[in-house]
Amino acid sequence: EGMNLLNIKQTKWTNTNHALNDWNASHENPCAWTGISCTKSNSVTILNLTDASVSGNLTSAICGLNGLEALILPGNAFQGPFPDGLFECMSLRLLDFSSNHFNGRLPIRINELSESRIFN
Repeated sequence: EGMNLLNIKQTKWTNTNHALNDWNASHENPCAWTGISCTKSNSVTILNLTDASVSGNLTSAICGLNGLEALILPGNAFQGPFPDGLFECMSLRLLDFSSNHFNGRLPIRINELSESRIFN
């Protein structure tokens, strides 16, 4: 899971205030990284980057975090359309994309996340 997060950070995101500096290969366990919460078995369940000054595109590669239940990204500068594949993250229960710069409509597939709560 750590390698998946590192790949997303390095290829899709920019972090102007360096809040994600601890997201690096020398810190092997992503559960100790900024904005990450995990189960006791070290499975990532929450990605909370509220006001972390992250910009870039949201990618469906985030679904590689099989146990991800909450994707909380308000107050950043994410942009572009919502990737259709994002809604294949079947464990997601909480989505907060408020105060970003997304454009376009939410894909119709959002209905597949029947147990999710969506804010903004």
